[in-house]
Amino acid sequence: MNPNLRFTMSTMVFDTLSYADALEESGFTPQQAKGQAHAMKVLIEDQIASKSDLASTEGTLKLALSASEGALKLAIAESKNETIKWVVGIVLSAAAVQLSVITGLLLHLAK
Repeated sequence: MNPNLRFTMSTMVFDTLSYADALEESGFTPQQAKGQAHAMKVLIEDQIASKSDLASTEGTLKLALSASEGALKLAIAESKNETIKWVVGIVLSAAAVQLSVITGLLLHLAK
């Protein structure tokens, strides 16, 4: 693990001084080392998600997923109801047509 990073309960602390010192020891000028340390600190603070960031995002996604799931279940139930209405309507229409045909045949045969 990087010795310049320390983790607390919910945050990550980047030790810019020790990082700059390490860069100077490896041949960077003090100005280069400070600039690099500052750039690294900005990158870590602005670009790397913390555990609390991830937990917050997870909570938001769970709520959105739950809402989507509820809307989807409602849409499915409405579709089922519409399908049942259409099927019942078609069956009743077919029965009415058959009844009319049978009645017509019986009346024709009765003559």
